[in-house]
Amino acid sequence: MLIRGRTFLKLFDLSRTFQAYRTSMSKRRPWGVLPQNALGRYIKKRCHVYLDAATGSVLIGQCTTAGGVDVFCVSHFAPVSQKSGVALLKRLAADYTCPAVLAVTPDLVDMLLRCGFIDTGREVQSIFRGIPTTKSILANFSMFESGLMFFE
Repeated sequence: MLIRGRTFLKLFDLSRTFQAYRTSMSKRRPWGVLPQNALGRYIKKRCHVYLDAATGSVLIGQCTTAGGVDVFCVSHFAPVSQKSGVALLKRLAADYTCPAVLAVTPDLVDMLLRCGFIDTGREVQSIFRGIPTTKSILANFSMFESGLMFFE
């Protein structure tokens, strides 16, 4: 389910979401964890949240419009457990109602492909905490099914 960040913050505990985000982020990039207040502001002002309401695991990102359709661009991951996180990623990968894209570092590509995301064959250069980084663009099935692959 995709909801506005402001709505999410009214319904769910930010401190629990932050703990899940920090735990997940600390496994691969402990130096890249946002402070809790920064994550809260980001969610409140700019984001949508794709969530599993039963577990509280969430994907945080922004929606943009492509071809008149909203596309969810995932930026943060806050799983309450590895199992629920993988289940949430698999659900988004197969979600026909929520076109989604992810820009991820090479170390995450294989895991996301196993979850069902599709490698677009595109890369983007970005700056992550001051470090130049190459990221691969992955998309869910909806992006291909709907003809919204706008990476040309």
